[in-house]
Amino acid sequence: MSRLALVAFALLFASCDAVSVGEAQRQFEFVAIGTPDGYTNTDAQGRVLTRDTADWQTAPLFLSSFTLTFPPYPNPASPTQSVQFAGVYSAGGTGLVPYRVNARGDLIRIQGISGTLDGTAPLFSFPAGQLGETGLHRVVLTDLQGRIVTYGDVLVIR
Repeated sequence: MSRLALVAFALLFASCDAVSVGEAQRQFEFVAIGTPDGYTNTDAQGRVLTRDTADWQTAPLFLSSFTLTFPPYPNPASPTQSVQFAGVYSAGGTGLVPYRVNARGDLIRIQGISGTLDGTAPLFSFPAGQLGETGLHRVVLTDLQGRIVTYGDVLVIR
């Protein structure tokens, strides 16, 4: 998804009187399942080296109930490295589910998760190879009802 589309989404969301939160959520989810475009570069200790401002924003429905504690690290990662995430999540029916987005825009659940996805402080990791071959991959976190909470991109390298 182009940066222009993201800016258009932000402007549309900023005019909340003209757009309901539900419509803003649908637009956010449409962008979330789009093509990966850039990534937040993090080192092996979780320090952000460069930030992609389009990554890891919180969806309109979850602005008051989700905060990403730290973005995925390391990013980029080799297929055998574990990519770690953490957040604070206080919505009802607490829990998050990580997915990767395939080329058709389908959500494919990421397997091989260690840590916890449940509760108010999800902290989990998975091998970067779960995302697929070398290249940029979109990762999406949903709530237990399948609504997208946040998304961003992870670069798998050799």
